[in-house]
Amino acid sequence: MKQKIEQISTPKLLTYFLVGIISVLLILSLYYGSSFAPGLRKSDEAASRRYGSDPVFGGSSRYGYRADLIKDESRLPEFPKTIPICDLKYSELIPCLDRSLNYQLKLKMNLSLMEHYERHCPPPERRYNCLIPPPVGYKIPIRWPASRDEVWKANIPHTHLAKEKQDQHWMVVDGEKKCGG
Repeated sequence: MKQKIEQISTPKLLTYFLVGIISVLLILSLYYGSSFAPGLRKSDEAASRRYGSDPVFGGSSRYGYRADLIKDESRLPEFPKTIPICDLKYSELIPCLDRSLNYQLKLKMNLSLMEHYERHCPPPERRYNCLIPPPVGYKIPIRWPASRDEVWKANIPHTHLAKEKQDQHWMVVDGEKKCGG
């Protein structure tokens, strides 16, 4: 008879123990902040009040970069003041979609897998370190939502698709603008 009582009380004791551990963990997670909820935890809020918040990532930054707090300007990271503009012949350059570069580098691509249509960025020594200029006659785009229906004709350097689909009224030329259909 005693063995049955001991066997019954052991699972109950184990159940109470597990429920107690889970309850303690639940209370601790509610106190310190939940890992499932978005936003700052209590410890992050206190740190952001002490150290300030990181303007880039939004979190607290104990060792974050703040130019107004650094007195020694030699420790500031150096950023280029200006970036040079590329030559006008590069106005239609798309660096990772340059098929002529793929031929120059003699990349062996599997045509059956259509690898020649994939992006192949140039190696670091062949990359351009300049801003690609806009095409000649480029205008500042029309603001949304009007740009959904019309664009500047000067901003479309290649109009052969519009000419091919002219009978379907995909694009209609209306003075300096092209209207979408």
